[in-house]
Parts: sequence; structure tokens; C-alpha cells
Amino acid sequence: MGIGPDAFAQLVDLSTRYTGSGRSLMLGRQAFRLGQGNKRKVTDPSLYQAVLDKFGIKVDAAAMKQDDSYAETMFKDLGFGAIESMDYSGYQNATHVWDLNKPVPTDLHGQFDFIFDGGTLEHVFNVPQAFENVFNMLSVGGVFVGLNPYNGFPSHGMYQFAPELIWTYWKHSCGCDVRTCRAMGREGKYLRDLPDPTELGGRINIKIGAAWRGRLPSSQMMLVYEVQKTAQSRLASDVQQSDYVATWDNSAAAEKTMTQEHLT
Repeated sequence: MGIGPDAFAQLVDLSTRYTGSGRSLMLGRQAFRLGQGNKRKVTDPSLYQAVLDKFGIKVDAAAMKQDDSYAETMFKDLGFGAIESMDYSGYQNATHVWDLNKPVPTDLHGQFDFIFDGGTLEHVFNVPQAFENVFNMLSVGGVFVGLNPYNGFPSHGMYQFAPELIWTYWKHSCGCDVRTCRAMGREGKYLRDLPDPTELGGRINIKIGAAWRGRLPSSQMMLVYEVQKTAQSRLASDVQQSDYVATWDNSAAAEKTMTQEHLT
């Protein structure tokens, strides 16, 4: 797990809109790629500085680097406060050692204004429980940002996520505000909004191919999403794929009409 220029750009963008002042949490103890390793396209400090300059943030990117390679300083400098971490194991000295396959302790409910997943949940078998944990730990008004594999990661984790999962679970089942849901290429070279299938009226029909033809590149893609919990949000009790729900509703309506016509 690690925050490269692409994920960094998403966090910098959010930092210009973020108003939380409470606790923050990252799932897994994230590394910050600036200056770490020999891959210039990921580690070059000038890439990170260019993002900060673009958004008018007067911070020295190189000063965000920690000797231990982790990301706490980066989050603090971007305005997310003294961020805590949660992981299954204590081998990276996470603040909270917890298995996200299980319900989190109630004393963590409603405690975090900001939660970041930079590539953890695809490694958790019980994703519904993990999502429930995130929902419970968010405060009202709290923001959850996720970056998970969307396409091209067949052996990376247990899952690749689809936009249907984000829109259906967070918006239609939990009543949260889904601010963004995008496909993002490596190093942020490709960015495409992925609309709500319910509003679209069916599944998102995206073909693999050349980006200039309006298709999704065959290279590795991440699903990037930003969710805000509202006062009206509630924990999901029934999550069903949107186009099937529409089919079932239309079928039930048609059957009801036929019954009424038969009776009259």
C-alpha cells in the first residue's frame, strides 16, 4: 500500500474542500511514495510539488517525506490532522490493530471526520462488514475516500470493485452523498467519471480499448470515490443491484396492472 502521485492528487483536491477538524484514520498504515525507491515516475518530488502548485498550496512537498516512509506527515500537512491507522497486524505499528472482517468496537463509532482507504479493502474477505465498519466509524459529515482496484489487477487482492458497488451501497442503501466515483489510470494519466447506474437507467456500458475512442484503457485502473455521511444516512439493511431492482419493480407493476385489468 502506498500513496503515489495519482492518489496524492486526489487527496490534495479534497484538502481544498475539507472542513473537518476531528480525528482521521487510514485503513492500513499507508506509505508515502515521494523519494522512496528508484521509480522516478512515482518517487520524484517534483511530481508532488507540481500537484501542490496546481492547487495553490504553499507547502514544500519534500518536507512531507518521513524517514520511515509512512504518510502521517503528508496527511497532517494537507490539513487532515494527526491521522491514525488501522490494520489486521501490528507489524507496521498501526494505531489500532483490528480485523475489519469483524465489527469494530463501539467506542470507535462516530469518531472520525475523515477515513482513507488507499488499497486495503480489496484484501478483506468480508467487504460488506468492512463497509459497515467504515460507516459506523464515520461522524455525521465525515468523509470516506477509497482507492481500490477497478480493472487490470487480477491477482492483487481478493476483489476488484465496480462503480455499481459504490453507488448502490453508499448512496442508495446508506443514504450517503457520493461526491465522486471515477476510473483512474496509473500516475493519474486517465480519469473518467463513472455515473450512477440508477440515474443512467441501466448498467454502465464501457468497452475496453483506446481512450481517444471513449473506451477504458486495458492498463491498470483504480476506482476512486469520495463519500460523505449525512444526518439522514443509515446503515444499509438490504443491498441489491440497481438494474435488477428496476426489472423487478417493472415486472411487479406490470403484473399489478394486468390483475387490475382482469378484475375490471
